[in-house]
Amino acid sequence: MANGRIHVVWTWLDEEDRPVYVGWGRFTKTHPAKTLWARRHVVNSELCRWLRSLKREPNRYERTSSIIPLSGPEARAIAKARTEKLKAAGFWLLDSRVDETRTGGGSGRPVIDPNLEMFQSVREAAAHYGVNPSTITRWCQTDDTQWDFAFKP
Repeated sequence: MANGRIHVVWTWLDEEDRPVYVGWGRFTKTHPAKTLWARRHVVNSELCRWLRSLKREPNRYERTSSIIPLSGPEARAIAKARTEKLKAAGFWLLDSRVDETRTGGGSGRPVIDPNLEMFQSVREAAAHYGVNPSTITRWCQTDDTQWDFAFKP
């Protein structure tokens, strides 16, 4: 596994144990689902609006990621396959994509700094820290920096 990164894939279930969202992410100190749950009040997306309506984190179903450690590309592929399978079975799944980012060229990609401060875009974070936006992007892609994108594509 490249750089010892361990990724997981999970499915959030609604109160009737129906799949609502398939997620994947890098397991750091906590499960990526817990991080997404903690950020639900910061970002506007279908998923975050649903999460804000709940009193506690929804139940998680994990099968593949509990058995073997996954690399990022493996986790992404499993999540995509699981999403397609659930949609083919008739389930409607929530989207984690930030509102108004579907048309392209508009909204930035939210990032979180090591102090857990969220910025709505790479450019906003770059302006705040006085660095080039590509530096912020590189920090988000590097494990040691504790920077991260708010949502994985």
